[in-house]
Amino acid sequence: MDGEMRWMMRPFLGYQANHKEGYFLGDLLLNLFDDSTFTRTYIHELERLSDTTRLKTFLTRLEPEIARREEFLRQDFPDYTYDRQYLIKNARQVRMLIYPFEGTSVSVRSRGKTAGKQLLLAANKHGLPLLLKGTGDKAGVMNDTFSSPILLPAFIYQSPPDYQPFEADAGAKFVFYALPGTDTLFSAPVSPWTAEGNFIITDRLSQAFSLDTAGIYEISGNRIVFPKGEFTLTQNITIPPGYTVYFTPGLNLDIKKGAAFISRSPVFAMGSEAEPIQITSSDGTAKGFTVLQAVEESKLSHVVFSGLNTLNSNGWQLTGAVTFYESPVNISRCSFIGNHCEDALNLVRTEFEMSNSYIHKTAFDGLDVDFCKGKIISCEFTKIANDGMDFSGSVIEVTDCQVIGAGDKGVSIGEESEVLIQSVKVADAKTGIASKDLSKTEVRLLILDNCQTGIAAYRKKPEYGPAEIEVKKYEAKAVNHLHLIEKGSRLVLEGKETGGL
Repeated sequence: MDGEMRWMMRPFLGYQANHKEGYFLGDLLLNLFDDSTFTRTYIHELERLSDTTRLKTFLTRLEPEIARREEFLRQDFPDYTYDRQYLIKNARQVRMLIYPFEGTSVSVRSRGKTAGKQLLLAANKHGLPLLLKGTGDKAGVMNDTFSSPILLPAFIYQSPPDYQPFEADAGAKFVFYALPGTDTLFSAPVSPWTAEGNFIITDRLSQAFSLDTAGIYEISGNRIVFPKGEFTLTQNITIPPGYTVYFTPGLNLDIKKGAAFISRSPVFAMGSEAEPIQITSSDGTAKGFTVLQAVEESKLSHVVFSGLNTLNSNGWQLTGAVTFYESPVNISRCSFIGNHCEDALNLVRTEFEMSNSYIHKTAFDGLDVDFCKGKIISCEFTKIANDGMDFSGSVIEVTDCQVIGAGDKGVSIGEESEVLIQSVKVADAKTGIASKDLSKTEVRLLILDNCQTGIAAYRKKPEYGPAEIEVKKYEAKAVNHLHLIEKGSRLVLEGKETGGL
């Protein structure tokens, strides 16, 4: 498999397979995945078998036999060691791609209303089939349940969306969907039909790429260079794969009038303390700084992102002012300040390292990490409206960080994440640290100051289970409730176990 066809393109059998076109599947398997009962059972088993807790128990039971065979092989291969983490890593990667996302995994369009009804069209953007369950007038409430759920075939990467028509109540503003074989509901907003043909929004944006740069950047071969100086961007820049993008120290790029920076190629923005790189929006309308499916690792150093909003185009909307989606990145000494959207920085399905960086004054979460593996070192989060750091389905190591002023949780850990916190300080938050939904969290030093609840562990989503958290050393000042542990979840606090209520 080459770099473009990484494991995310086909992580397990049946991913991106639908009834019209199989992705690396023959006719026999394609027919199997066209059967709704088979698909529902298959996904249920896929979820069960990718449970890392179950897998670790299985490997522990086999350890004597593994060790015996390992020793036998060393007679001919002295340096041989069985990689006990191989299966665990694979299971985590499978889990990354099972579940859809709220609001974005299904695209819903309205073609008009008549006689109290409206014709809707829905397309799946997820790599597994999804079931449409009903509609509602609010994101959290499904008022009308379909008598028969509507199956949306899986989305195939770089293929046009397959819109399925159906009727709904004229007042429906949201459509609810679920993964077959699971119970959790997600919702997608209903948007007006504006498409001219069956195009993907990202493809339409990519068509806007032009070599007519108006002096903002220079092109030499496959290198795109943004030079030092002050520039104003008022139209989208969308860079396709195959390039390398360089931002020069001293660059000040003001993104205005709803323009966006979107790159499918890696970005190297290496400023300095004397000449930082400024990515800003003086009118507050910039539609984000987004890197999508760039194979090579991007590197950011001494970059200040300020006043940005998020990418929102024809119903396709992200949550981060700065987003790296399936694009590895190393972030050092960067600042994310005063952004006007849900997340200051959103990292999705990738590997990353973030160090000595600062996130300040966001409308929702400071750092939102979904299905990633990464390290966060010596970072500070201040005046965050919701969670300082929010991890879902991720393997993370946090060292020497602090969250000062969080509207909800200092650190939120969910959806079977595994997080090691070497040291963290949380002050002025509702909850210091929360471990949820089969997540396992180890904290070696936790400092709490002025929090309503210090430590929490619980189950939030029905398809997951209770959570665990171990705090080896802590300091607490002005904390109303040191811990809140739901029944079934587990806290070990300085060596003493505390069960749920």
